[in-house]
Amino acid sequence: MVYRNRSGVTVIELISVIAIVGILTSLLLPAVQATRERARSTQCQNRLRQIGHATAAFHSKLRHLPSNGGAHPKSFIVNVDGTKVIPQTILLPGGRVHKWGMGSVSPPEGLQTGPWCYQLFQSLELSQYSDVRRYPKTLPAFSCVSRSRDPARATVDKEFARYVSGGRAIAKTDFAANHKVIRDRPAKVRFRDVTDGLSNTLLVGEKAFDPKWQSATDWYWDEPVYIGGSKGTARDGHGLIPDGSGLEFRNNWGSPHPDVVHFVFCDGSVRLITRTVDVLTFFDLLTPQNENWVPQLPSNNFDSF
Repeated sequence: MVYRNRSGVTVIELISVIAIVGILTSLLLPAVQATRERARSTQCQNRLRQIGHATAAFHSKLRHLPSNGGAHPKSFIVNVDGTKVIPQTILLPGGRVHKWGMGSVSPPEGLQTGPWCYQLFQSLELSQYSDVRRYPKTLPAFSCVSRSRDPARATVDKEFARYVSGGRAIAKTDFAANHKVIRDRPAKVRFRDVTDGLSNTLLVGEKAFDPKWQSATDWYWDEPVYIGGSKGTARDGHGLIPDGSGLEFRNNWGSPHPDVVHFVFCDGSVRLITRTVDVLTFFDLLTPQNENWVPQLPSNNFDSF
């Protein structure tokens, strides 16, 4: 009898190898995903840290923090047809109108109608975007890298709101300022006003996001980085929620990161706050001092440029 050497593999051996590879992949994939998420989290923290540094530089120069801007009769956006319009949101039904300010290089310092993020362009080395007609559709400095967000497009009227945006596609921000510290114009807040301590008071953090409402063509609680006076750029809610549909995203904070939301504090430190944080503890972090405190208003006529 002649015996021949077997050169192939059996079906059972092949199935065993495939099973082993599958098991190894299932074990390694979560580790790879966790490593990638840690890298993305680090990027978000670095971007918030840069915002903290830029805010400190702004304060050193002007002796007050940037404001969140706000509307003014002479603050407008140039429409794609060349006409000038005041940016605004008309809520439906009912027709309630919210008029916004527009970032501009023309107002005197301290009277800026654009929000804090626009006011930090120079400190963040984004001065090339300060006075443009073709606005950027994305700005990485204000983006959470773990969040899937399409570049901005021109607004489209929806059943819940109509927008006067000049037909412009303007970059959004994934970060919102603490509205108890970064107030709407004309308020001026200084670091010395934060008597609860700079290391105990939130400055800027990741904001809540619902992709159903906050799409590339919407401004609903998601106004762009040039639009001043809105809750798209500053808020003071107490909720910390994960990204997703059907949650209360309005005026709240949130992120796509597992279990945590990133914040930069007034002292420039970046910390991760869990979504299960006690409400009263988080309220204390939002409040710069007692709740009856009113920020200083400039003595000059802030209603004129």
